[in-house]
Amino acid sequence: MFTEIGGRVIIEDRIFVLGNPGSGKTSIVNALQSKKKETFPELTQGIEIDKLEFEIENIKVTASVWDFGGQSIYAQLYPAFASSKNIHLLVLDGKDSDEDAEYWLEQIAAITNGAPCIVITNKADQTT
Repeated sequence: MFTEIGGRVIIEDRIFVLGNPGSGKTSIVNALQSKKKETFPELTQGIEIDKLEFEIENIKVTASVWDFGGQSIYAQLYPAFASSKNIHLLVLDGKDSDEDAEYWLEQIAAITNGAPCIVITNKADQTT
């Protein structure tokens, strides 16, 4: 969704961060927010919602970033909030299989009717 205030475009949206437990979703969210963590974050329980703000070519972007816990019980909450107007980040780690990726991509496509999805491979150096 976007609005124009005083000749300035403001975009507001949701970014959903999905993936298997331990894939590094929270670390990706922290990196997007320029938060540096020296230790590994705990597994997310439920949904953590943070605000992300940045500007591109005089366009202010404000997004609420929804970091879903990877356990199946939390993934079941996702359809209640998702729509085709949201952006999705699918975070996979080096140990996730092609079937894991296909499962998540199919879920996103079925629930959102083709919402944008960016696939991020995290921990690519840890394939074994």
